[in-house]
Amino acid sequence: MSVMSSWIVYVVNLSLSIQCFSLLLIWIAAIYAIIKDGLLLFPWSLAKLHVNAKNQLNVIRKDGQVLSDLSLKDESVVTPLLTIVHFRPKNTTWAKRLFNQRFLILADSVDAEAFRQLRVWLLWGENRK
Repeated sequence: MSVMSSWIVYVVNLSLSIQCFSLLLIWIAAIYAIIKDGLLLFPWSLAKLHVNAKNQLNVIRKDGQVLSDLSLKDESVVTPLLTIVHFRPKNTTWAKRLFNQRFLILADSVDAEAFRQLRVWLLWGENRK
């Protein structure tokens, strides 16, 4: 996406300073996303996803902090090869609601049976409407 966005900024007839500033912002965002979500280098990067016996979603960050009392968002995507879990804390300020948190899970990165159970829970669990 960053390469495509950069190409669009380059092609559009803008002043050189606006193009440079736009490209800088695009690549800063891309590097941040790679480090945070791809390489999990930040302490606040999401590391584990857990559904407990009470049918509640918990997320554990790399620094050990447990995020609980979460609600699933409708933007979650469930497919056999890729699952993207969008969530947010239930009781939060309106400013924190602007920043979506998501957990990406590829089928070959987890146990097949646990992945199947998670997909079933995401599609048919009590939290879904």
